Amino acid sequence: MITLYIKIHKKTGLKYFGKTTKNDPFKYKGSGKYWLKHLKVHGNDVDTEILATFNCEAECSKFALDFSEKNNIIESKDWANLRLENGLDGAPIGNTFSAETIKRMSEVKRGKRPREYYVQLAKKRIGYTQTENQKNIVSQKLSKIWSITDPNGNNITVKNLTKFCRENSLDQGNLSRGKYKGWTAYKLDK
Repeated sequence: MITLYIKIHKKTGLKYFGKTTKNDPFKYKGSGKYWLKHLKVHGNDVDTEILATFNCEAECSKFALDFSEKNNIIESKDWANLRLENGLDGAPIGNTFSAETIKRMSEVKRGKRPREYYVQLAKKRIGYTQTENQKNIVSQKLSKIWSITDPNGNNITVKNLTKFCRENSLDQGNLSRGKYKGWTAYKLDK
């Protein structure tokens, strides 16, 4: 049996039209990408309204497509659907996305800001260099404490293995693995 339903988000009022063959359509969340992202952000507090149930796929498909077109579920901001519901799996054969649908899918993938925002942000960062003070602050925050033993058996505790290796002409990548040219190192928990 195929069940056609409408999910209505209680907080935002956004609607989703879908179909399921599950026994309990009230537990089924739906499968639309935009709808599922909406639930992830706003919670799963929804009402479910059963529109119709069908045993015949052809009748279900006709009803679903008619309902989709009549309610303009793709273009309307009231609906979370990105394509027509056909009452079967997937989209109808030959279905293409409208320009508005493509825009909505794009917004879901990268957030609500337009592409121009990110282009301008990138342009502002061109040629930007950190001050020495900024570099030192970042270095202190990210640096770990290491216990190092030199080839003579002397123990040294350092913060910032990269700086220590640079000052002692050692390869930080090798020393951080544990042993290098008689030196040993291991990271201490902070």
